[in-house]
Amino acid sequence: MEASMKAYLDDFNKLNVVISHRFYNGKTNGFYLKRSDGLVMECQIKSILEQNGYTQYEVVFEGEYDFSKRYTVYESHCHQATVEVRYLVHTKRFEELFYYDGKDLGSHYTKEATSFALWAPTAIYAAVHINDEIYTMEKTEKGVFRATVYKDLDGAKYRYYVDVNGHIVETTDPYAISGFANGKASAVINPEKLVKKQSYTLEPMNSYTDAIIYELSVRDFTSDITACTSSHSLFKSMLEEGTTFKGLPTAFDYLKSLNVTHVQLLPVTDFATVDEENPRRAYNWGYDPLQWGVLEGSYSSNPNDPYSRVNEFIELVNTLHVHGMRVNLDVVFNHHYDLSMSNLNLIVPYYFFRYSDQKYLSNGSFCGNDTESRRLMMRKFMLDTIEKFITLYDIDGLRFDLMGIHDIVTMNEIYKLASSYKCDFMVYGEGWNMPTAMSDDEKATLYNNYQMPHIAFFNDFFRDVVKGKTSVEESYAKGYITGNLNLMFEYKSALLGNSIDGYHKIYLSPTQSINYVECHDNATSWDKIDDCCKEDVNQIRILKHKLLLATTMIAQGVPFIHSGQEFARTKLGMHNTYNTMDDINKLDYNRLNRYQMIYDYFRDLVTLRRRHKCFRLSNTEDIFKYVEFESYDDLLVYSIMEEDHTIVCFINPTSSEITYAKQGTLIFNEHGLVNDKAVDHVDIKPYSISILKCKHEAVS
Repeated sequence: MEASMKAYLDDFNKLNVVISHRFYNGKTNGFYLKRSDGLVMECQIKSILEQNGYTQYEVVFEGEYDFSKRYTVYESHCHQATVEVRYLVHTKRFEELFYYDGKDLGSHYTKEATSFALWAPTAIYAAVHINDEIYTMEKTEKGVFRATVYKDLDGAKYRYYVDVNGHIVETTDPYAISGFANGKASAVINPEKLVKKQSYTLEPMNSYTDAIIYELSVRDFTSDITACTSSHSLFKSMLEEGTTFKGLPTAFDYLKSLNVTHVQLLPVTDFATVDEENPRRAYNWGYDPLQWGVLEGSYSSNPNDPYSRVNEFIELVNTLHVHGMRVNLDVVFNHHYDLSMSNLNLIVPYYFFRYSDQKYLSNGSFCGNDTESRRLMMRKFMLDTIEKFITLYDIDGLRFDLMGIHDIVTMNEIYKLASSYKCDFMVYGEGWNMPTAMSDDEKATLYNNYQMPHIAFFNDFFRDVVKGKTSVEESYAKGYITGNLNLMFEYKSALLGNSIDGYHKIYLSPTQSINYVECHDNATSWDKIDDCCKEDVNQIRILKHKLLLATTMIAQGVPFIHSGQEFARTKLGMHNTYNTMDDINKLDYNRLNRYQMIYDYFRDLVTLRRRHKCFRLSNTEDIFKYVEFESYDDLLVYSIMEEDHTIVCFINPTSSEITYAKQGTLIFNEHGLVNDKAVDHVDIKPYSISILKCKHEAVS
């Protein structure tokens, strides 16, 4: 404690006053409160707690606390401290008094005037600083400060000055649509200057299982010279057409060639650790949020033009839609990069972030803080921001980073809101049980999925069984496809999306299982194979890598692919490359040429899955009815009934070729799609999958 005396309002009519032992050894005979208009309020000491170096006094007072006034506590030696509103903001009564359900927070432009609204109930003063002028705001109902400026403020810079807890802070607008480089200021946006949504028709999506999600980083996708784009690592770079490297497509033409249904973008909202004016001097994936509702300026062609980042992103989404791809955003609402830089925390201290029962900041995210989604205005902020993403940018889904930090009620509310705009909107995320200061039964975790039937979760069981454990310490552990054939039962469970009783059931339905063996986290699957299969020559690694892709694409559930996985992306064995620069994280199109056979194979897998509904069953009843397994030594036969035929997948994870007598039409083998070929037996090559289309047989 730097000051010799501090005073905190921790509940209505209750203060905690802390006096350093440097001042009269922390002793006092009493306190009184003085309001900024001169009103004096008597106080009574209820308890005294001696601590190391200071004494804490619990003090009560009578009378209603006026949040529009400044209060000072005086002790018997006339020492004084400004009252800081602290844990009172965690009380139910505070929520009842100040929850604001209006839709007008932020700045709202017309040519004649712009209105500003800021929720700051514990502040006694607020002003908006626009260009070189300052306008005092009026405190109105529910703690909302308002000002209307009768000028044409198109594109104007603005920041708020807020007098709260005895300090005047200057910060950006949490509800801003756009801003200037490195979070220096928010921007007033004229809606008429925004790119309009183009008309498009997307293939209907009846279930999450119809999705094929392709994860990419805007920066990585075109950061390397092999992308052959005229600009690099920008929203507009992704859209460059006609680019090739050694005869194969790059950039947007490459993305189109994959025929995936959904592009999931690593965080594209404002993050803290890349200088937007000099982005090549640092690297970050974007899981260090600065402004949750503003797009990242380093991805725009001009970070100091607030329309640039907005319009270029709208154009990106528009173009993906026109070419048949939906767009999912990776969002990081669970923590902030640094609370001293958080506009929410600066404006209403202690409110938006979670505290333990011992009043320490919760750190389940391991980033120093966790947001408190159960608090009504934090929940509203998340919902309002997501609604803006949908209405302004026309996005199609959200992937939540560390979703288990959030509560179940909030996540269900998010799905309800999003699906009211788009019935096929996807909501999914990391359901890990993080040690945040919230009871396990409230967390939006994987094992509470039954309380969130419309939300999907990354399936780490699938990942670890199919590929092998992913941590650095377990990088040598093998999965079923990489050599541990004792995991056949677990592998079957993974193929069923972990949704069937008796097969390691985790989820209510296959729609909740995001099946993956690789994402931006941890080593790539190519590097994992290098770690756990060091005895293999390169050709065998290629076969195993293809079989990992095949498993992901034929399993029940939602397939998820990390960009470059389809041409053996490597990060040189590194696991956590969130800030390791472009030479490690780049998408290297040289590898597309080197491993074109994997790329071609993956494209065939996409066609296979989109062509056959049997790989996209959306409920457990159909899986029970239409799927069965048969084992033939180490060969696994995975059969799915489909309309007037049965699709039979022969999965061979061994080093031996296996022949299986079966009449049918060969449609897929170790090379990919096969022109329909009638056969009376199938030869399944080592580390490969072959697929027959057969006449119906009884499937239990």
